[in-house]
Amino acid sequence: SEYLNKQGISTAYLFCRVSTQEQAQSTNISLEAQEAELRAAASTMPFQRVRVYSISQSAYRRIPTALRRIGEAALKGDAILVWRVDRLSRNIEEYMEWIKDLHERGVMLYSHQESITYAENKIAFLQALLDSQKEAHVLGERVKLANKRKRDRGDEQVGGLPYGKRYKRLLHHAGPTHHTADDSHPEESAIINLVAELSKTMDASSIAIKLNKDNIHKRGRKWSKAMVVRMQY
Repeated sequence: SEYLNKQGISTAYLFCRVSTQEQAQSTNISLEAQEAELRAAASTMPFQRVRVYSISQSAYRRIPTALRRIGEAALKGDAILVWRVDRLSRNIEEYMEWIKDLHERGVMLYSHQESITYAENKIAFLQALLDSQKEAHVLGERVKLANKRKRDRGDEQVGGLPYGKRYKRLLHHAGPTHHTADDSHPEESAIINLVAELSKTMDASSIAIKLNKDNIHKRGRKWSKAMVVRMQY
């Protein structure tokens, strides 16, 4: 970064993020879609270099490691572009000092969806961050209430089920659902067995490539090396 900066080469860091807790929300778009939008935006700005970082991780409790590293590498004249302010975080307290430090070092922080930069409109930028935190809090309370109701009625599994499992209905003799219990998921169990068989002759990266090539996805998501490794252990 220092070498490039001395050569007069500025960098646009495109930070794309999805959180598994938000994938069902209508306001959420894929990593690929975020990258396409941000690349188009960066092409209209005076940057000679573009770097893309994509992660699937919650950023509510802490700043993701990838984003911290981007912040450390970015120098005066560089920029960090996000599709929407809440792609940075839904925790305004965690990010205040980080954002202030970037601003003081001359690094532009730009949100494409809101079409604002922190330097030009601090109030709107922070308000968007605060609104996303409120939204996350409301969503969290709803999830807690839903899980409490499940526990109260006797559900054997509360929250997301592990891969290979699914819910089933247990009925009263009169017919209506009494509660749910986890049961084996035939399709996912078959994929688990396939991964175990492939592991005998292939490494995790090769397995992920093969599964994606064969159009076998993990609950709608493409496989990665890390996902295969987690399944193996």
